[in-house]
Amino acid sequence: WLRLWRGDGVKALLDAVSLAEPSPTKRAALLVERFAAVHRVGRKLATMFVSALSTPALAPGLTPWFPEVDGNELVVIDTNVARAVDVLRAPGAAKTYDARERWVREQAAKLDLRALRPNLPAYSPRLVQEALYAFCSKSNRVARRDVCAGRAPPCAACAPALCPFTSP
Repeated sequence: WLRLWRGDGVKALLDAVSLAEPSPTKRAALLVERFAAVHRVGRKLATMFVSALSTPALAPGLTPWFPEVDGNELVVIDTNVARAVDVLRAPGAAKTYDARERWVREQAAKLDLRALRPNLPAYSPRLVQEALYAFCSKSNRVARRDVCAGRAPPCAACAPALCPFTSP
């Protein structure tokens, strides 16, 4: 990893990927693949890194790789997202990273995110995944002063199987 930071290694990798792949979304996937190959980085961290630098809706004004690299189609499967996907999918569905990622993409394809906010992209599995993560993360909801955090007993109006305030 340190070799990438030395001597403009990240820029060189970005330039090489940009020359090799004309599609910004495929560039993002290729960068994830390259970063994931770094010892102890792995797919999840590589995806988080690339998407943080290339998905404007996650951090408006702080995505220097966009539009040359478009991270909207990336998906990070962490514990919260995996649990949500497993609850929402049909019983017996495969519990692999790939299967969960595919399911998030399929659901994202059914949504037009511009209906929520016109400045969002129509299709962004990364934003759908981030919404699942934010909803299922107790600490993030508490930090945002979510009204459900202070209820006693917790409400059962939303999605009790996913809500961190109603789940064990």
